[in-house]
Amino acid sequence: MLFRSDATSSLLTVSFTTQPAGAGALNASVSNASGSSGGPVQVATVSTVIGVTSQFFVWPPETVVAGSPVLFTVIAADANGTPTQYSGTVNFTTTDAAATLPASGALVNGSGLFQATLRTAGARTITATDSVNAAITGTSATITVDPAPAAALAFGQQPSNAASTVTIAPSPTVLLVDAFGNATTDVAQVTVAFGVNPGSGALAGTKTVTAVAGVATFADLSVDKAASGYTLAASSAGLTGTTSSAFTITAGPVATITVNAGSSPQT
Repeated sequence: MLFRSDATSSLLTVSFTTQPAGAGALNASVSNASGSSGGPVQVATVSTVIGVTSQFFVWPPETVVAGSPVLFTVIAADANGTPTQYSGTVNFTTTDAAATLPASGALVNGSGLFQATLRTAGARTITATDSVNAAITGTSATITVDPAPAAALAFGQQPSNAASTVTIAPSPTVLLVDAFGNATTDVAQVTVAFGVNPGSGALAGTKTVTAVAGVATFADLSVDKAASGYTLAASSAGLTGTTSSAFTITAGPVATITVNAGSSPQT
């Protein structure tokens, strides 16, 4: 930082140093351009008190992709938010139960850089806590975890029990999910067929549909023969398939047969 003295118009250099401990003062030393020689200068003492470490600031990216390693920074600070020279160990936790975090890590001169992998889509946070004094802690702002590209299929609405030849309702749905089970908005054609067919039935309806916003809906499926333990298997090119839970088809409504007696024989 540079200052100009009113008395001598000498160019002054001001350097700041902090105490090496976690608490102390911010000190300033001043010299003019020619060193210690030259005209008289008037120097004001600058002192900013650095308090004891009482919190951590955790700074990850705002948005990450599920399964992709990301870096985040932890900075120690006093109650006023002024960085300190804390050197200690912090433990990490997160609201993402599927995440991978370092179990702990050391801060050097008040800061540290660490790596995390978040896997569950949605709003997540990371918290750093002092390993000795749990009152010294800090939680990141919300991290938005976006799903990775679709890698597999998963049933959303499972097929329900139904009567034979009657449309299965609610309509079964198949989701396009990433490798961690997060629903995506990808587009793909999805086909369903019997996984298990205990009644040797026929599956009627539209069996191949295009997913809309990551969801394939099968609106008109029916089975023509009664049996318990039917399942549906869903498949799509390039994605890992899936099988539904079992469902039962009961006997359908009895058909009404009308018998006409006809005319009495003529004699």
